[in-house]
Amino acid sequence: MRLSRLSICLGLVTVLSGCQVIDRVMGITSGSTASSSLPSDIPTAPPPNQTQTKAPTPKPSQQKVSSSLVIYVGATSEVSGYTQVTQKGRTVYVDPTQTLVYTDLSNTLAVLDESNNPYVNLVFSQAGAQKLSALTAKNVGKSLIVTLNNELISILKIDARNSNGILHVPMKSVSDAQTVERRILDGE
Repeated sequence: MRLSRLSICLGLVTVLSGCQVIDRVMGITSGSTASSSLPSDIPTAPPPNQTQTKAPTPKPSQQKVSSSLVIYVGATSEVSGYTQVTQKGRTVYVDPTQTLVYTDLSNTLAVLDESNNPYVNLVFSQAGAQKLSALTAKNVGKSLIVTLNNELISILKIDARNSNGILHVPMKSVSDAQTVERRILDGE
């Protein structure tokens, strides 16, 4: 029993020391990475005695939303300060400073209501639900413009504050609902 343990330990030592020999033969020095094409001077922390400065936050009108799913507060008629967008033969006006995005969601589900109408339920995270509630409360009478990869998906009238954290987005067909669900979940 002692002999087999000793032979296992010796085998491991031999294998591990062999790794160092192979590294030397391949020209890899200890501490280098397997990918020698990477520059070695990439800083991972600020140099000593230098303070980090926060990048200036762009003004809301300069912010660009980079998400596959973007839900804008908007309107179907012209509103001062809103941006005109025409898609699928529809002209809408959106406020790029009032948005919900993919990261505000916790889940997406393709569903049928009791009348067999297809929907995509956008289920918001706790923080996303708070944003949805605040946006709908202050924009009653306007619309939520739902886009996916800059493609108009739906226009939802804001009739009241949404306090349940779920947005029901009507679809034309079950297939459309399933496709939109998959594309959102895939982060497209």
